[in-house]
Amino acid sequence: MASLNFNEITKTFGRSSPYSGELRLTEITRKIESKSPFVMKSGGDKVLTFKKEKDGTDAIKKAYESLDLDIIYKSSTKRNSSFIDSDGNDVGLTELTKTNEFGGEMESKGGGSDPHELMTASLILHYGKKGKKGVPKNVYLNLRNSSRVLIALKETAKNIVMPQGDFVKKVEAFDCDFESYAQAISAANGFLKNLDSGSKVTKVYGTGRSWDKILKKYKIDDHLLFGKKDYNSSDLVVEVSKTGVAKCFVGISLKKKGIGLKAKDPTVINKTVIGTDGLFKSLVKRGYTDMYPKLKNVYKQRSQFFYNVIEASLKSKDTRTSGNAKKILLKNGQSVDDYLIGDVKKGIKGLNKKISTVRSEGAYILKEAQKLGQPNMTKALQGKYPETKYPETSVENIYFRAFDDIFMDPKAKKPLVIALLNIIFKTDLQGFLGLRGVPKDEFKFTLLTGKGSFYDGKINVSPADELQETFTTSILTQKMSNPKTAYRVEKTPGKLQAFEGGPAKLFYTIYLSKLPLADIEIRYKGSIRNEPQFFAVITPKFKQLYNKVVIKNGGNKKW
Repeated sequence: MASLNFNEITKTFGRSSPYSGELRLTEITRKIESKSPFVMKSGGDKVLTFKKEKDGTDAIKKAYESLDLDIIYKSSTKRNSSFIDSDGNDVGLTELTKTNEFGGEMESKGGGSDPHELMTASLILHYGKKGKKGVPKNVYLNLRNSSRVLIALKETAKNIVMPQGDFVKKVEAFDCDFESYAQAISAANGFLKNLDSGSKVTKVYGTGRSWDKILKKYKIDDHLLFGKKDYNSSDLVVEVSKTGVAKCFVGISLKKKGIGLKAKDPTVINKTVIGTDGLFKSLVKRGYTDMYPKLKNVYKQRSQFFYNVIEASLKSKDTRTSGNAKKILLKNGQSVDDYLIGDVKKGIKGLNKKISTVRSEGAYILKEAQKLGQPNMTKALQGKYPETKYPETSVENIYFRAFDDIFMDPKAKKPLVIALLNIIFKTDLQGFLGLRGVPKDEFKFTLLTGKGSFYDGKINVSPADELQETFTTSILTQKMSNPKTAYRVEKTPGKLQAFEGGPAKLFYTIYLSKLPLADIEIRYKGSIRNEPQFFAVITPKFKQLYNKVVIKNGGNKKW
């Protein structure tokens, strides 16, 4: 079992517990008071008491009783112990085992639910309805204040208009989630600082699978690049009112990021590359007919590649690999040849008959390959399965090479760049809303990345990154209207493709002339039976240009 630590003891007990809603650290006090033993990570059980301070005071005991998280955190580190055993030896929190009574096998409230969106919405509503331009620093000055504010925010959250789903779990997950709190404060500040003089937040809506009736006209589910999925990628929509001025709605695509050099920029979108609503199929629908035969070739190379992987595993010189593959794939004494190529005389169709340019036909091969396990399929995409000790039997990744042929095709680069920029930056958004009769400035869209962390007992909040659609569309439109602009798709510098010995991914950067706009990563998100997806991260150079344009135009737009 795992050890106890500060993060674990500040979670709440699940609804099945008699102490539902209480912080788990309360169980420590109950066990000490009842003289019940704790299970030690080093083995054995020990009865513990709270450690006294050097001056003889019971500061740690009182902190646990009053839920003073700042003191509890300080006495929860490796250097500072909280307890002593019957022999007078110091015992640290991390020396204790996370047994069932501390939620070891219990349902914890909010388990698996990310409260970031709902927490951000609650902060925006709580302070925005008063016209505040930011979240006061005293509400996250220390853990005591922060834990109390998070409890109060749970009440505010009930006023967010949001589809139910796991709403209750997200609210419950507010308790002592200080990292999410830091990032939510950052994002809320990014929104609130743009409130115009006299403007107030009147409502905040969550979107999800269904949008509230009042928002229906802003929901775009008929865009060629998205099919029936939402083109308007707002996670939250904030209603802002101002006396004498028509109210407006601000859509927020919400992201989060840690603080520090190792903190990675979030992906701003993920979308399938092929499939019914995939990028390539969308380009065909938009009239780029040259894409169609290339798309069919991707399907064929995919089915051929995974057929080759199956064949290589069944015929592997490594008896463990081949034996395992035969056990999984062959049924009722079936031979390898009957399974792979069939037997006309016996009326048996082999797996090779499923190699096809038709997606639904090749799907059967993917189903069979998946039986060999996703970890092995990930290795196969890298050329590392069936095995690397017999190089002559390695399987070339012709599937990802077919992808690469499309991205590297000079004729495909312009339509690919235009489509990707549209998907990432929503360059058609205002045009679509205008066709629906939505007045100019009634709906605004912004990408907000809340940046924060919980480290060394402190809640650290950094200014949010913001990209307002009005500026991003203006920048891109201006560049694309220049006939001299070159549309480029290049392999991302410093990266290796899957077929070059890199990870099971493809890496590209899209440019307008010399300006890199976004880094694209194509990979599977789970099973190979699903479609691969592309993930986009906006480049630092585009952000730098954006900031210059914003400053030149007198700052961010207000609402």
